[in-house]
Amino acid sequence: MNDLSFETLQDLIANFSIVTAYLFLASQVIYKDWNLGTPTTLYTKLHIGVLTGILGIILMEFTVKLNGTILDFRHLAITIAALSVEFTLP
Repeated sequence: MNDLSFETLQDLIANFSIVTAYLFLASQVIYKDWNLGTPTTLYTKLHIGVLTGILGIILMEFTVKLNGTILDFRHLAITIAALSVEFTLP
């Protein structure tokens, strides 16, 4: 059974490339002056939220079709956003 076709492999590579490019660009633009111990500002949290939202939309556009099932990797954008911004309770 050869379930992994060439198009599926291309789609997986495209999704991996999109996530890798986002992580690289975000580290160069957003996180370049961000120290780990300092709290993030509201502006930075909104910036990260908007950019990861755009990443999620792009990842939904590049879906992977596998045996009649459609896979999208938008959960990676949600995970990246959650790991990027710390949430503190008052």
